[in-house]
Amino acid sequence: MKNIFKAVVVLFLFSGCAAILGGSTKTHFYTQTPHAKIYITPDGPHGDQYTWTNETVTSHRDSAGCDSATYKMKNFKSVYYIRQELEGYKPDVMPILPTRFNPGKILGYVLAGVTDIFFYQFLTTPPISDNIDETVLLPAVLLGIGGWSIFPIGPKHMYEKKYTLNKLQPIPKKKENEKDLFMDQAAVKIEENNYKWNYYDSYANYLKGVKMYGSSSSKKVTYENTDFTHDVNKLLIKYQYCDTTKKLLANTFNSMRLRTTITGYETTTAGSMYFIGLTTKWSLHDYYDKAEKASKEFTSNSKWISNSSPSEDEIHELISDALENGLIRFLGDSAIKNYLKGGMNTYNDMLAKWTTTTVKNTETASSIPEVSKAVVTIKTKEGHGSGCIISKEGLILTNYHVAGDSATKLQILFEDGTKDSGVVIRVNAFYDLALVKIKPVTVKPLKINLAKTIEVGTEVFAVGTPEDIDLGQTVTKGIISGKRKVDDKVYIQSDVSISPGNSGGAMITKDGLVVGVINAKIIGKGVEGIGFAIPAYYIEEGLKLKFE
Repeated sequence: MKNIFKAVVVLFLFSGCAAILGGSTKTHFYTQTPHAKIYITPDGPHGDQYTWTNETVTSHRDSAGCDSATYKMKNFKSVYYIRQELEGYKPDVMPILPTRFNPGKILGYVLAGVTDIFFYQFLTTPPISDNIDETVLLPAVLLGIGGWSIFPIGPKHMYEKKYTLNKLQPIPKKKENEKDLFMDQAAVKIEENNYKWNYYDSYANYLKGVKMYGSSSSKKVTYENTDFTHDVNKLLIKYQYCDTTKKLLANTFNSMRLRTTITGYETTTAGSMYFIGLTTKWSLHDYYDKAEKASKEFTSNSKWISNSSPSEDEIHELISDALENGLIRFLGDSAIKNYLKGGMNTYNDMLAKWTTTTVKNTETASSIPEVSKAVVTIKTKEGHGSGCIISKEGLILTNYHVAGDSATKLQILFEDGTKDSGVVIRVNAFYDLALVKIKPVTVKPLKINLAKTIEVGTEVFAVGTPEDIDLGQTVTKGIISGKRKVDDKVYIQSDVSISPGNSGGAMITKDGLVVGVINAKIIGKGVEGIGFAIPAYYIEEGLKLKFE
């Protein structure tokens, strides 16, 4: 009887040991990004922060030439977070959950069943059962119960022995010859059935693609402006695509507008895990006329979080993360990089293609009334500005930011109420100048001052169309209050009263000589009454003209 009892005890010990087999797994992590550092934590995020200090590993180059790290994963932990980071790349955080079934559980249940059979035989087989006393019966019952009750202690699932981590995305950094970017619109325009929800009962089933159910909304979702405009601009500053010098006169020659529209929104819940996927259209636009130059659409996912019902702040964070992943892909696209090429090399190439145009003016405006007739209103789809007739052949000088860089027709409004259509034939974004062609005119054109002397204190007049088209050819008076050099260009500073519609208009002396083309006014800088003009002597160089 003692031998049988010993056998029962041994079986119990085996079943108990089998139940807690798989307490840890020696796991290898392989990174697809050479030299990336790997950090591991069994703790979830605290706010948007993780605790990495206690559980860290360092990747190394193995014999096969792969960067890997080894870590002993405790299978009792329900989730680990793996962080990869490397200078010049966007850090990546991915969850790792135990998904491999613990074979010790099966072995434990089998041995427990065998143990119970022994118990049954030991307790019911005569004559043994007739001679059982209380000192044997009680331990036998306890062993029978304990053999099953110990199994919940052991982990049901184990971590895999090998994981291949995500490939890190290189962070785009603006190159010296690339244009600055300014995010001016982040809109939402989701058509019906593009707003989706996916549900998986576990992370393991998500990895297997076994979905519990999914749904979508039949409604359209549209927002013209969102808070994500600010978020993306912060990223552009981080990637050095924004000019943060806060100059009074920003250089927009080398700038483009960036816009994005969220066209698809998808949430995925896998057990207690959650992430958001976005489909976004990114587009580059001309800084002035806002015409679209290039666009790309990407689908990108956010990071995972351990919360199947995230808060509004967490959702905002996830959307921002998905937007950043989309922005990185957009800025890294080779076709987009071609559009971002700018700088003086591109500018010089443009000038080299032009032939010098001779402008002959034997009779020019010599008084303020005559100047008023030679200053026109230029109406565009974006609004209006002003322009200066510089030739009877129908050449009009204005700002690039008024006319834009396309060859579309503009509407030209004269002082006497007549109208004509104009076509942009030459632009120079560096100097903010443009040349527009209309039919020949009878009014006296303006005379351009090509002298490089700018006398502070000189009395000047501004002629243009401020604020409203009905205010065409308005004349205001002031003085040249200074000259400022910004990015190797000189600007005339004046206290003459100007408004946005004055852009492209003439800054003249009392005898009608054009000393500058109005192009800017300081707004919201804590100062009032300061405007700027492009010196007239830049016109020949900037538009490759020759005045005779």
